[in-house]
Amino acid sequence: MGKKEWRDYFMTTYNFSAGPSSLPTEVMTQITQELTKNQATHMSILEISHRTPQFENILDEAKASLKSLLDLPDNYKVMFLSGGGTTQFEMVPMNLATRLKKIAILDSGNFAHKPIGAAEALNVTVDVPGTTRSIKYRELPHLPAQFDDTQYDYVHLVTNNTIEGTTYHQEDIPDVQHLVADMSSNILAEPYDFKKFDLIFAGAQKIWGLLALH
Repeated sequence: MGKKEWRDYFMTTYNFSAGPSSLPTEVMTQITQELTKNQATHMSILEISHRTPQFENILDEAKASLKSLLDLPDNYKVMFLSGGGTTQFEMVPMNLATRLKKIAILDSGNFAHKPIGAAEALNVTVDVPGTTRSIKYRELPHLPAQFDDTQYDYVHLVTNNTIEGTTYHQEDIPDVQHLVADMSSNILAEPYDFKKFDLIFAGAQKIWGLLALH
C-alpha cells in the first residue's frame, strides 16, 4: 500500500455510535443524485409539497416496504410521526392506557425507566414487575412466572438497551396479550415475530422513524 493509500485509510471516519450510524455508499450516492432532481418529479424532494401525489407515492412506498420487512399483516398500520422516541413515553399511555389506566414496565435500563415517570404524570398506574436497577442493569429483568397480564392495558419493554448493552432477543420476548416495544436502537437489526407486539415505536434519529400500530 502506497503512502497516499495509507493516509486515506487512516483518515477514513468510521461511526460506531449507538445513534445515527454509517450508511452504505450506494445509498449515499442515490441520495446525492436524487437530492437535486428526482427522476419522477424532476425536482428535489426538498422542493415539492408534502401534499403532492409525488410525495404521497414516496410515503406509501416507504410504508409498504417497512410492512414487508417486518412481515406485518394488513391489520397493522405504519405511521410517521413528529418527535423522537421519547415522545412516545407519553403518547403511548395517552392512547392505549385508557381502559384500566394501568400498565406494567420491565425496567431494563435508562430508557426503560424513563417511561415510568412519564406515564405516572398522566395519572396512569405503573407497576414494575421486573427490574435490575439495583445492580445497574447488568442483567435483563423478566416477568414473574405468575404474572397476570389481564390486570394491565399493556406491558412495555425496551428490546435493546444501548447504554447498558443488553438485548431481549426473540426467545426472551414475554408472551402477553398486549405488548408495547421501544425498538429505537435495534429495529430491523435482528429478526423478531413482530406480530407478537401490539405497538412498536422507534425514533428516526436512531434507525427508522417507525410506529407500527395494531
